Amino acid sequence: MLRQAIISVVVFLCLAANCAFGQTCVISDNGDTVEAFSAILDAQSNTVEVTLGNDSKDTAANVTVTVEVTYRNPRYTGGGKTATAEYSGKTQVGPQSTKKMTLSISDSYDNDKNYKAESVKVVSVSGNKCMLPPP
Repeated sequence: MLRQAIISVVVFLCLAANCAFGQTCVISDNGDTVEAFSAILDAQSNTVEVTLGNDSKDTAANVTVTVEVTYRNPRYTGGGKTATAEYSGKTQVGPQSTKKMTLSISDSYDNDKNYKAESVKVVSVSGNKCMLPPP
């Protein structure tokens, strides 16, 4: 139990520092964005909680968030074998607000119960108002 708690903390810190930040959707010519601030894996409840923020003063955004979950099978030698799966969900983020969305994930990879969810990263934030940032 303690080992699992330590692993969860380490994974969270890794995600906060390296993976979750920087996934944005530019929603206006002014550079307003919807950004994924964090993604937290809860392997006990088979969910990922993504926190999104919208910095626009007056534009709400309908966005699709895609995360990649890494599963590990420790039965393989050399630290185990990993596999990944992507999960997506849609939500609306109001102007100048944050929103938490919860994505349900599988408890194992490809119905192989030896693979357990180990980490998560945000792959993309997209939507119909998203545009490429100016060069």
